[in-house]
Amino acid sequence: MTTSGPGRSDRTDLVLAAGDLGTWRWDRATGATVWDATLERLFGLEPGTFGGTYDAWVERLHPEDAPAVIAVL
Repeated sequence: MTTSGPGRSDRTDLVLAAGDLGTWRWDRATGATVWDATLERLFGLEPGTFGGTYDAWVERLHPEDAPAVIAVL
């Protein structure tokens, strides 16, 4: 199995849809954070309403999990 080439994004989209999974990207240099509509929905947000920042993401971490998660990053 290869990890690149034709159809890779189609397979990824299929897996994400089947698992009802969302995706996100974080630019560590700028703090910009992009969530897709599925991830927003899973967090109870309307599509396009996530704040788009590292701080907005941190605000959504469970308070008991936040220190450990932030320490790893």
